[in-house]
Amino acid sequence: RLDNSENIVLFISEMKEIL
Repeated sequence: RLDNSENIVLFISEMKEIL
């Protein structure tokens, strides 16, 4: 099970790559 917190971290990490 993935917690929302983990999903947020992955999302932020992807955003950083875009930046």
